[in-house]
Amino acid sequence: MANMGNQGSSFGEQFRGHPQTAGQSATATIPHGGDSRKQEPSGGVMSAVKEKVQDTMSTVADKAENLWDGTKQGVSQAASTVAHTAEDVWGSTTSCMSRYPIATFLTGLGLGVTLALALQNLLETEERRGGRYFPM
Repeated sequence: MANMGNQGSSFGEQFRGHPQTAGQSATATIPHGGDSRKQEPSGGVMSAVKEKVQDTMSTVADKAENLWDGTKQGVSQAASTVAHTAEDVWGSTTSCMSRYPIATFLTGLGLGVTLALALQNLLETEERRGGRYFPM
């Protein structure tokens, strides 16, 4: 068996670029808990991945915020337009009714008669079928 103090170069040392010198053990260059230089690249990779994820999340959050602001603004503008249009319709209707009171009265009377006839026809149709439309 080989000398315990000198076991030859290890696999990890070959990739670190430090050939083993005579009289130096393979474990002498590896600190307790593993090679810190091997952990730095993986820590650096993890740090880079973490930073990239944070940048992506920040970009997504910014785009979502811009989209939400645009949606709020669009809905607010639509609500304002609807309210303004409703005011215009109400104003023109009341203006028309006050300009033509007799036509307004006759229109209301005609709508009332039409509604009464429609309900009467509905009730008679239901009675002919043998059912009662409105339970009493």
